[in-house]
Amino acid sequence: MADNRDALRPTIRAVLTRLEPTPALVINQIGDVIAWNNGGRLLFGPSGLLDGSPPNTNRYVFADPRAHEAFPDWELTAEVTLRQLRRSTCPQTQEFIDSLSAESPEFAKRLAAFDADGQPFGEVPFWHPVAGTLRLAYELLDLSIVEQQYLVVCLPADDHTRRAFDRLSDGAGC
Repeated sequence: MADNRDALRPTIRAVLTRLEPTPALVINQIGDVIAWNNGGRLLFGPSGLLDGSPPNTNRYVFADPRAHEAFPDWELTAEVTLRQLRRSTCPQTQEFIDSLSAESPEFAKRLAAFDADGQPFGEVPFWHPVAGTLRLAYELLDLSIVEQQYLVVCLPADDHTRRAFDRLSDGAGC
């Protein structure tokens, strides 16, 4: 598990470990990836989502060309990402929005036109370079009682994805 030990409660680190091999990430309100478990590394690492210091889900989706390959339904993924960012009320949100808007005109345009509320769960297709196209069911669990953080848990949404998760976690490839 990778983590920023100053930003993650010990119980949340323990939850990430106990979730293995289920892929899981902890993000903050602006999408910085604070921590991930081994399942998260195996699923998202090859796509480049965990690159950066810190990695950031919003920046990846809107400013990294690899995101269009990793998320075959990029439009849906962009909407899901904007929904999460719209929930943000932290002081750094506007500074982050300004920075990403300067980096990605596509982000600025979509954010200005986006007014939808949505559920913090759903399904998205994801392309893994070894496992192929997977269908991820995700849950965004709010941890903000203490810190402004979310636990993102990715579950297989179909049998093909379940088998691929099993092969990835077994180290057998796909």
